[in-house]
Amino acid sequence: MYKAKVAFIGDVNPMSDYKHETYAIKHVLEKDHDLECLLYHCFEDFKQDLDEKQFSLDEVIMMLIGIYEFKDYGNSIIDLSTKVYDNGIPVIIFPCYHFDEDNDDDYSSSDYSKYDNIHFVEYDGDFLFDLIPDVKKKFKKRQQILFVSDEIELLEYAYNYHYSGDKEDERVLGVPCFNDKIVAEYLRCRQLGGNLVKAEYDDILPRKPLFLKIVDEIYMVNLNKIKQLSKDEKRELHAALLRCAGRELLKGGGIRVKKPSQGQNIRGFAIHPETLVYLETTQAGQHCLADHHLKHRLCRISQKRDDYDAEPCDFDVITGLIHEKVPDYDVPILELSGLSCYSDETIRKIGKFIINQGKYIPIDQKQNVLDEDYEFPYLDYESESSE
Repeated sequence: MYKAKVAFIGDVNPMSDYKHETYAIKHVLEKDHDLECLLYHCFEDFKQDLDEKQFSLDEVIMMLIGIYEFKDYGNSIIDLSTKVYDNGIPVIIFPCYHFDEDNDDDYSSSDYSKYDNIHFVEYDGDFLFDLIPDVKKKFKKRQQILFVSDEIELLEYAYNYHYSGDKEDERVLGVPCFNDKIVAEYLRCRQLGGNLVKAEYDDILPRKPLFLKIVDEIYMVNLNKIKQLSKDEKRELHAALLRCAGRELLKGGGIRVKKPSQGQNIRGFAIHPETLVYLETTQAGQHCLADHHLKHRLCRISQKRDDYDAEPCDFDVITGLIHEKVPDYDVPILELSGLSCYSDETIRKIGKFIINQGKYIPIDQKQNVLDEDYEFPYLDYESESSE
């Protein structure tokens, strides 16, 4: 099952006046309320991760927005907040004392009084935490749907494993469609004894080995190839990475999802920026849980070093997806997300570490290689928003 998420957009920059408030709220949400807090420097970062299916809007139970970010993207944020629930995901806007209802641009909190899910609060209020019990109840009702979407593809894989679809196989009646495979495999598992399900289902699901170091010459050729891409070629690479994950860019805008999960050519990745401890997922359907597993691993490491008070929520990690079998490339490509919350120096350190490993090429979500010359492409995001 996936953990409920809170999206924190704006006021997460290390230079922000409210950075201590931001990280204090994050700590309480994760440690006291068992939620995962997603930090984003701007709304564009959040929207891109959402569009590229880094997570599902179904998993988000609350959105926390800095006032300036809401001022620029208010309508888009409201549209997103009402897609899952009829009455909308709660959207908390703070700090409200930045609102001057008599200012020149005629913009005030009263403009949004008709929305029951939009709330303007102060950092030091309890309103945010009072909302959590109710929104977590709603999430639990939808959680089963999130689990089923991954389970469906695994059932299809298990069916294909047991029944090749060969016409000579007497067990196959005709050519089954996608739905037939799911139902047939589910019924088969239900009829098996409990001691047989593991061998007949769990053990046959794909588990891939960890990546190995690639020959230096091949690795550097592919790395330099990405570094030399033009803007149009980077867009093509972006589209290719989406196709690897079972997604497809539509000509009119948006993304079409071909399958519920992201397929067999995607691995989850997470890394701790301070210690550079990292984790690659190997089991089917686990790509979205890399950060969860890494945080628990870091917690165990701290406890071994006599820090018995360590909690998983004490660790901030950077996540991404490893794309295997990308067309025209001989090396897997690791696309990291959420980098805007970190300094260029930290990102370069992570990129250098991954490049030295020589297993996959690290890039950001604008398809820039994370090498010693890397600078976060703020201008690219600004130009997109102006378009």
